[in-house]
Amino acid sequence: MTVPVTTAILPACPVQGAGEPLAAYLQRVQAFTDAVATAKAQEEAAETERQRLANEATAQAQQTAEADAAARDRRNAASTESLIACEHQWTTILQGVFFVPTETQAEPTQAEAERSNLATVMLNVMRGVMWNNKLLQAHLHAQRQQRQQYQQDLAAVTAAVRDAATQQQQQQQLLNSTITRINGIEANASAAPGCTTDETKQLNGRIDHVVKLIGDTGVFNEPDTISSTVAAIKTDITKLQTKPDAATKTYKMPHFDISKFDDYNKSDALTWWQRFLTEASCRTVPADDMMKALYLQLIGGAQAWMNHLAATNKCTIAELHTHITWKEFEKLWLTRFMVRNIVKAAMNEVYACSQVCHRNKGRSRVPFAELKPLRIPRAPRLSIAMDVTGPFPRDRHSHDGILTVVDRLSKYARFLPCKYHVAAPELARLLHTGWITNQGVPEDIVSDRDTRFMSTFWTSLMAESDTTMKPSSARHPQTDGQTERAHQTAQMMLRSLIRPDQKDWVDRLPDIEFAYNTSVHPAICVTPFELHHGGEKARIFADLLLPQAADIDVPCSPASVRKYRDLLIKARANMQKAQIRMQQQANRRRLPCPFREGDLVWVLSEEFALEQDISRKFLPKWFGPWEVTSAIGDDPAGPSFVINIPPHLTVHWVFHASKLAIYTPPSVDEFPGRRSQDPPSMDGHQGVDRVITHRKYGNKPMQYKVTFKPCALEDTRWISSADLQTSEPLIFADYEKTRLAKAAARPTRPIPVSDRQLRPRR
Repeated sequence: MTVPVTTAILPACPVQGAGEPLAAYLQRVQAFTDAVATAKAQEEAAETERQRLANEATAQAQQTAEADAAARDRRNAASTESLIACEHQWTTILQGVFFVPTETQAEPTQAEAERSNLATVMLNVMRGVMWNNKLLQAHLHAQRQQRQQYQQDLAAVTAAVRDAATQQQQQQQLLNSTITRINGIEANASAAPGCTTDETKQLNGRIDHVVKLIGDTGVFNEPDTISSTVAAIKTDITKLQTKPDAATKTYKMPHFDISKFDDYNKSDALTWWQRFLTEASCRTVPADDMMKALYLQLIGGAQAWMNHLAATNKCTIAELHTHITWKEFEKLWLTRFMVRNIVKAAMNEVYACSQVCHRNKGRSRVPFAELKPLRIPRAPRLSIAMDVTGPFPRDRHSHDGILTVVDRLSKYARFLPCKYHVAAPELARLLHTGWITNQGVPEDIVSDRDTRFMSTFWTSLMAESDTTMKPSSARHPQTDGQTERAHQTAQMMLRSLIRPDQKDWVDRLPDIEFAYNTSVHPAICVTPFELHHGGEKARIFADLLLPQAADIDVPCSPASVRKYRDLLIKARANMQKAQIRMQQQANRRRLPCPFREGDLVWVLSEEFALEQDISRKFLPKWFGPWEVTSAIGDDPAGPSFVINIPPHLTVHWVFHASKLAIYTPPSVDEFPGRRSQDPPSMDGHQGVDRVITHRKYGNKPMQYKVTFKPCALEDTRWISSADLQTSEPLIFADYEKTRLAKAAARPTRPIPVSDRQLRPRR
């Protein structure tokens, strides 16, 4: 009999029919049981699969959340590190925005007040971020120490528990062996002939006594839990720390990286004091040891003054902090070393650098202007750097120079042979055929101030091509450092390849260009060829012997485009890291630029051409002072500035901050009526007083002997007519008028008649 199916999944439970054999019914029951078990197994498998998929989805969501959190933390860390690295720069910029009252303007305008308030808010926000970062670092350090201490305590507790368990196991084994022996003795005693009942009782009593003693020794005497063990260990540590004979650690005075201060040396007292306070705060010197630390940094008169102060208070230097607070001592220090009085002003005038010292002394400090790398281009072929190097031996085509063109992002270089003294049109034609026809017109070109690159033809050509020229400052090749480094590499490779007669260097240029572009560049961590040509790697001769990869992407495919985009992002990131490393290395020996628009500065005399009959060794080291007209670029801190140079000096008016020095005007109140101590010079600082005489040698220009207004009469100099006419045209015209009048009034000398003319001809 067929039982109807009650569900769509399993049949109904079988029922034995009338007259149905028991074996057949049992067979049907077994089949139903197997079907139920199979369905149940399928449901369990499906449930397990659903649970697995749910777990995978949860794990994936958790991984995504953790990845997002990690990326956010990395961005925050990178932002914080960038803020920490540029803290000094941002602080300087924000402090430069503050309004400073002047004699002409005592109160700020509304825009200046808003700008100052905004700078104050930004400065406070930056300081708050820096302070929170310091607190976070301290918190992380404390947590790290606490975790280490917890791991050490846990290891000690684990070792103690392991030792206690081993000891308890040994005692239990000893107890079991002892009980076994006692049982054997008792059995022997009870079975031994001739043993009385009293003796047996006494023996049993002794055995019970021994068992009791063994049981007392088998008890585990250690703490029952780990927490109680840790508490016991901490109690022992506290007892050890509170011992009266525990030796306390004495404070060791750190070494300060500043020069010793003397009352009569040339160091600025205010600057030195700020450096001392900074060093003391960085090295966390206690307040009671500040006077001792200061005493160790003094020599000469300053140390004698502090000894006198200690003697006045009838104590030693080590006990001085118990008699005078640090604030009182600071007031005494400021009054003694930083208040200008007549005696100290005279001493400063004698020992400090006067204007004569400023002009004639060489550089005794690190240069100004921290390194500011150029902006990284967005993509290859948009920005290039170029320069001409030579001269080299001429080849059969009269080539004696190399035009080096380098892409500033991909570092792809071309070494084009040319004539070293080639004119600007020929150089432009070579740039067009060697670079522009293959790579396109760049957006900007970085070069030095070569006369060909600064010519009218080149400027007009760049304007027609919509290309921006970015010339370096005068005599500052570091701006075009990319091509300068490429020159060095090319010359090094040529030395290794050319023949001794040096006639085949032009034939070797393609070889070194191929080797340069197929080598991994350290700034971008890839080869210039690969980054410049869209991610395609250049094959070298060794690749011909190796099997080619089967998974090469098709050019212009989405995978190839995505791969090149990732390569470009990686190259830009590596280049930015390289710039940061170079900036940190260079700024270790540079100072921030202190010059601003309107300041008076000295200019290095090496930037100027020599005057006639003048030795550069005897010239002043600095010319000026002249006014800073403006800064080049958007940053008011330079590092290149436009200087108001007198027009008769033929020199470019843009100077790098490393070629400038701070001008400190003399105080007229201290020495009134004193004449200038500057030597006579035609740098525009002194004016010509009068012309004494003139001279002329052959076809050379006429020279004039002149005196200067603020100088003594014996301070004279011979200058050319062009310099005199440019600097003092009225004096030049008056002297020439007088000279020509005297020459016209002077009678002409009679020409003697030769007796040879009177002789008759034969």
